Amino acid sequence: MLDVSFLSGIDLFKHLPDSCLEAFEKGSEVLNCRAGHLFFQPEQTGRVLFVLETGSVRTFRTYGDRKLTIARLQPPTVFGVIGCFGKGKYHSSAEALEASRVRMIPRDRIQALFRMRSSGGPQARRPDERAMRAISP
Repeated sequence: MLDVSFLSGIDLFKHLPDSCLEAFEKGSEVLNCRAGHLFFQPEQTGRVLFVLETGSVRTFRTYGDRKLTIARLQPPTVFGVIGCFGKGKYHSSAEALEASRVRMIPRDRIQALFRMRSSGGPQARRPDERAMRAISP
């Protein structure tokens, strides 16, 4: 079970009420992986938003036989965001640098969050019942 205060510490989620964060937590899966685990590669279609809870992950591009690091990520942070929008194709790869715990929130729940936030007015601050059903499992 994830403490919702962990998610509220991430910019993407910090203005959401606990009820919304709890819905994300209940509708997500957790992956405990070893160093070297590959989360995604270029041209793969994204299906989840990754939330790094423990460990370390790097995003990188491959150039010939070399891996060029884009970023080294430490918790709490999200990655794989591009996979949640538009065609959802990744442009880079991501791999665990050490044993890591990563929460995976389905793309449709993240898209519902952004539809809710972009609608303006009170819904941008407090999700309505319909929006909460969209992100709940």
